[in-house]
Formats: sequence, structure tokens, C-alpha cells
Amino acid sequence: MKNLIFYSLLVCFIATAQSQEITELEEARVHMNPVSEKLTGDADEYTFSVKEEYIGEFMQNPLGFMRSNFNVLTLIDQLDEDYDSYLISFRTSKGALNAEFDDEGELGRHKQSFKDVTLSRKIMAKLYRDHKGWAAVGNKYIARGSGDQIKKAFYRIKLVNGNKSQTIKIDGEAEDGRLAID
Repeated sequence: MKNLIFYSLLVCFIATAQSQEITELEEARVHMNPVSEKLTGDADEYTFSVKEEYIGEFMQNPLGFMRSNFNVLTLIDQLDEDYDSYLISFRTSKGALNAEFDDEGELGRHKQSFKDVTLSRKIMAKLYRDHKGWAAVGNKYIARGSGDQIKKAFYRIKLVNGNKSQTIKIDGEAEDGRLAID
């Protein structure tokens, strides 16, 4: 009787162990939004909703994410009409990257805009030191550039102290398209 119970438990254990599968997650992809509209003029504008593998993946390095998950030449080949430039928007719930490509797929001007980003310790220390008694209630990160370089990056931070409020601007250093946080 002991052998029967032991072997039946062993068979159940082996069957359970065999039924476990390893699930591989798919890599992050950029998908075309079906409500994109074609604009009149020399440019064509498309909006893509960004599907992130984890929250904040796109916001950490928008240009790098775009380079690794989007091929503008494939889009240009699929279009019936030939334009001088293409305006492509990549959107998440936290913000967007708007990029302009020429007809050969080269990245021209681009602008990033994200709201309620995590501020670096350096910026938080500067806020505390320069604005004692004020509380930061919201912020926005804005960066502009061309090619793979960011030329200008800054934060707009809304501060509140009682019934007074003010918005300040702090310049941010950015390299290689990454969000300008330390």
C-alpha cells in the first residue's frame, strides 16, 4: 500500500513538473495608431502608440527607443505617395516624441515632452535650497534637437506655497537623447 501511494504521488509530481512551461515575453514594439490622419502640404504625419515592455522604458531614452523599435524606411516604402518629409509622433500616457524625417529616412528636428518625470537628486536639492517652504506639485521635461543630439533641454516645475504658486525653469543637461536626469 505504501508503494502504491508513493508511486502515485511520484507520477503526480512528474506530471505537474512537465506541465510547467516557460513563457517568453515579446520585445517592446511601436505600433501604428489606426486613427492617424494625413495632413495636407509637403509632409505626412503619423502617430504611433508606444507599447513598452516596462513602465518608463520609452521615457528613459526616447531617441534610442525609437531607433531600436521603429524603421522609418519601412514606413516610407509602404506609403503610396512620396513626400519631402515625414512627421512621426510617438505617444505614451506620460508624453511624446515628435520627430521629422526627410525622404531618405534621416532624422531631422525632434522634440520631446514628458510630464511628471522623476527629478534627479541634484535638481531636488537645488529646489529645496532655492525655494524653501515651496512644494513641487508638477513638472514637465522638454527637449529639442536635431539628428541624434539634444540641443536644449529644460524642466518647467510648478511650485506652490499656501495660496501662492509659481512656475520655474531649470536647464537640464542631456546626452545621447536620454532624459536629462542624473
